[in-house]
Amino acid sequence: MCPHNKQILLNATSNANQYFIRKVVELSRGDELKNLRQLREKSKLSQQKLIEELNLSLSQSQIQNYETGKYQPDIQTMIKMAEYFGTSVDYLIGRVNYGRKSEIVSDNVLTKTEQDLMDRYRRLINKKRKALFAVLEALEG
Repeated sequence: MCPHNKQILLNATSNANQYFIRKVVELSRGDELKNLRQLREKSKLSQQKLIEELNLSLSQSQIQNYETGKYQPDIQTMIKMAEYFGTSVDYLIGRVNYGRKSEIVSDNVLTKTEQDLMDRYRRLINKKRKALFAVLEALEG
C-alpha cells in the first residue's frame, strides 16, 4: 500500500475510533441502551440467554444495568450486540430510530402478504434468518 493511501486509511480509522469514543463518553453520562431491551424482548431472549448467545463474560445483572443506564458496556460489547441483532450501535443507544437502514422498503411496492413476510423477517435475529434461508434453499432445490 502506498504511503498516501496508508495515511488516508489511518485517518479514517482514527475518525471512526474517535466517534465511538465520543459515544461511549456520552453513554457514561447515565444514558441507557434505549433499544437493547426492546430488541432482546422482541427476539424472546432473557437477559441470561442473550449473554449465552453472545458468549459474553457478563452477569444477568450487568445486562439489566446496561438496559437501565446504571452502567455502560465497553464498545466491543456494544458492537457485538449490534451485530447480533443486525442493527447499529447508534440504534442501540437511541441515536437513530430505525434498526436496519438497509431494509427500508416502500410499503406501496409490496403486497400485504409480502409486507407481512418482510415485517416478520425483520423481527428475526441473524441466527434465525440464516435458518430461514437454509429452508428456502431446500425448497428451491
